[in-house]
Amino acid sequence: MNMNNKFSLLIMMLILCSCNNKDSQHRQQGMLLNKDTVTNMSTSPFVEVIERGVEEFIRYVAELELGTPLKEKVFALYFYNKDGDTYVMMFAAPYYMKEMIKGYTYIDGCTFVYYGEESVGDKYIDKNKLLPYHDTLPGFSDYDELPVGHYDSYGIEFQIVNSDSLLIVRKGML
Repeated sequence: MNMNNKFSLLIMMLILCSCNNKDSQHRQQGMLLNKDTVTNMSTSPFVEVIERGVEEFIRYVAELELGTPLKEKVFALYFYNKDGDTYVMMFAAPYYMKEMIKGYTYIDGCTFVYYGEESVGDKYIDKNKLLPYHDTLPGFSDYDELPVGHYDSYGIEFQIVNSDSLLIVRKGML
């Protein structure tokens, strides 16, 4: 799959994630993470508000008990703007998209890759603390290396309310 197709796939995924699905049992509007839910990730490349979202995301994925250890999943952060608001989508997948990686890091034994609109995400990530991507992500397969199949990613979509608060917009299949 060429880069344009991969980018189109990611954009399509974002569009689908952004659609209102009021009947979804996974939608959890109004759940706010703020300063009161501070975590200790001293070497994290993420600003404090994103650290809290990462901590919530790790807990969420661990509680799903899907039979695959967390260390075998790539956790992705994708930042974007929509209708004047800023969002970060965190999702789990068994692969990564090498053309999209801006860098990666390890948090609590989990591998996180940074995708997205750099003009948006760079406000929330210290790229100097990210590991640079060079041709491979140790222990994981690139999307192009996987057998043909369908994989529904799951995760959490947050709205970044301000520098202190995240609002959980959706949890579940993205």
